[in-house]
Amino acid sequence: MRGLAVTFTVVATLVIGGWLISSTHVAKEVTVTWAGEPTCTGATVETYQLDGLGSAKPYGTPRPVIHVTRKMHCVLRVEIANRSSTRIRVDRLEIRELGQKKAFPVVASPSKELRSGVGEDPDAHLEVNRDVAAGAHIVVPIAFRYRPTNCTLAGGGYGFSRFPRVDFTVLGRPHVTAPADVELAFKQSFAGQACSGN
Repeated sequence: MRGLAVTFTVVATLVIGGWLISSTHVAKEVTVTWAGEPTCTGATVETYQLDGLGSAKPYGTPRPVIHVTRKMHCVLRVEIANRSSTRIRVDRLEIRELGQKKAFPVVASPSKELRSGVGEDPDAHLEVNRDVAAGAHIVVPIAFRYRPTNCTLAGGGYGFSRFPRVDFTVLGRPHVTAPADVELAFKQSFAGQACSGN
């Protein structure tokens, strides 16, 4: 019996180890990119060299800057590609700092798939819940709108690197990835309502 128990333990360890290795290998073949730059109505999009706070600098990564207006509606399309030989499940997009709890100039636009963070969670969470077959990809749009109650001073702005984060599942195991070398920024030329009192 003892020998049988040892054999079972060894087999179980090998199976679990193989599952972990396989899951990790597949996860490395999942990529996230922007399917083009953001498109806007009621706002302009320009590309600058910016620092981490959205200020123009002679160095840094070129990135799109959305000039915030009160009537803006912008969409960023995110492509999630599965370059592996195994089906994956895209669970959600984590839209960092653009939930209802923050005072940034913009907020992720409400939809039936979007939920804001609970409690003090500053993020918005776009539920995707879609399978992506081996060698296939999906495109998920993220919409943004102006947040009237923001407290951003005139000329202020914010920048986000590796935006957005993608939560996905491989063989029942959760993983996280994000675009590489991309940054998105917002600038506002007028004071937010919470700062100006208007």
